[in-house]
Amino acid sequence: MNPTQNSTAPQRISLSARSIVAESYQLFKTDIGQMLAFTLFFGVVYLASSLLNLGGALGLLNWVISLAIVPLSAGYFFVFRAIQRHESYTFSHFFAGYSKALRLIGVFFFQLIIVLLPLQFLLKMMYGDYFEEISKDPSALENLINQGALDPGKLGMGYLLMLVHGLVFGIAFFLANYFAAVGKGHAWNAMETSRKWAFKNFSLFFRLLILLLLLNVAGFLALGVGLLFTIPITFGAVYVLGSKITKLSEGSFAASSEVE
Repeated sequence: MNPTQNSTAPQRISLSARSIVAESYQLFKTDIGQMLAFTLFFGVVYLASSLLNLGGALGLLNWVISLAIVPLSAGYFFVFRAIQRHESYTFSHFFAGYSKALRLIGVFFFQLIIVLLPLQFLLKMMYGDYFEEISKDPSALENLINQGALDPGKLGMGYLLMLVHGLVFGIAFFLANYFAAVGKGHAWNAMETSRKWAFKNFSLFFRLLILLLLLNVAGFLALGVGLLFTIPITFGAVYVLGSKITKLSEGSFAASSEVE
């Protein structure tokens, strides 16, 4: 039974964000070598893809490459699951996300639509008649602000709404990729499952998201090398929370017993 395919209503979970990250770290340190090797590989692939996109050449190829790396990060979930279950695995398990590629790409597209459309509306509200100009040349924004051509009130309100928008949807779909990778439902079902559990436990998801953001900022400030450690721990935290919700849906433990 899986939360993406049963009717179990989301329940309150008594967990601390710190305990989830701590459990993720315990899983991570079980096989630090392969975790670091895959994270380095994933980082190089992601960086190469980003540089190619910035280059602007071969737009269709950029999309193909971007979609090809979407299932790559889901590999962490399969390896963490094997570690948690004390099952044998090889480095190839990090690429198991490709077995659920269609679902993961579906989640990517749904999120793209849900996130980008409201953002475009907010940007049009903020920039008004200058929207097209700024879209073509982002550097023009600073000049327009200096010239007083843009309304400071609209800009301030717009940036605040963008922040709220990002946080709400970041929390709502925090577990979407996890459910798409390890569940049996379709992409939209995975997103809805994530949303329902997140809104039922909004405080927990919010605290965990902020803690992970701070953790990765610290990793970046550590000359970027720290990201080799914080990125897998971040995915591990997603796995830990997702796996506990899966067990809760299966009735293998009660929410009240989840205080750690």
